[in-house]
Amino acid sequence: MKQYQPVILFLFSAVVFPMSLLGQAQFGRISGKVIDQATNNGVAFVTVYLYLGDQQKLSARSNSGGNFSFVNVSPDVYTIRTSKPNYAEYSKQVRVNPNFTTKLYIPLAQAAEGGSKAVAVSDNVVTEVQKAPTEAVKTVSTTASPVVSQVETPAQQVSVAIPEAVTEPVAKPSEAAPAPQVTGTQEAAAQEMEVISNQDDQMIYEVTEVPAEIEGGFAALYKLIKYPEAAIIQKAEGSFVCRVNIDRDGNPGQIEVLKSCHPALDKAAQDAIFNVRYKPGKQGGNIVSSWLTVPVKFKLPK
Repeated sequence: MKQYQPVILFLFSAVVFPMSLLGQAQFGRISGKVIDQATNNGVAFVTVYLYLGDQQKLSARSNSGGNFSFVNVSPDVYTIRTSKPNYAEYSKQVRVNPNFTTKLYIPLAQAAEGGSKAVAVSDNVVTEVQKAPTEAVKTVSTTASPVVSQVETPAQQVSVAIPEAVTEPVAKPSEAAPAPQVTGTQEAAAQEMEVISNQDDQMIYEVTEVPAEIEGGFAALYKLIKYPEAAIIQKAEGSFVCRVNIDRDGNPGQIEVLKSCHPALDKAAQDAIFNVRYKPGKQGGNIVSSWLTVPVKFKLPK
């Protein structure tokens, strides 16, 4: 097989969304916890994907306690899927309604050693169980007049040697309230709808005076990206663009996919985005939670 040396390009961009449009939209939320089916303990660093049909819309990663959340989710019926080494994949349909928080447990079974991964699939649609405050999560623009703009610098080509596998970072202590104790696997399955929301009062800024940034710049991010072998074989290229919520502690929250290119490339980019470290944004001298737009272009040499 011909050896390719992948090239990953990064473009710096900032997207400002009109407040007139954001103010009119009605969103829902998903708040959940991933637990080990055998021990009932929270499972950290599980990537949770939210699909609408075959298209991925959002992703999040569970914290040290297994908790995750999605905010500002457009009402619809989604499919939640999970990805975690040594665990079976999980799939479940979830209905998101405006101004409601959908809460659930996700019990994961450990994958059989040496065997194929099992997939837990439920045809039941989870409905909303708790009405969220209308102003629970706000998106705030600091511009005088709402505009839509995009700023790009010339693309910089970077030759990337395929790095070693990315190790998962040590999560910072969570400030979330402790999750309720579950006494057994069957009880956990019966209580799939019970979980504690952990970011009800968080305000997310679209634009800040001091933007959030990647520690070490984009060079630190592309060092973590491994060009997938499957994508190389298929000669897959393209641009993946997302925006990621950086909280006040500099942790990445959920990722909103703005442009997809190829499933394997999308996943490689998101894995790196969840593992790199960030500096949070500042507004009025205060550290705040904000959005950071991250574009990644995957390219194979001709």
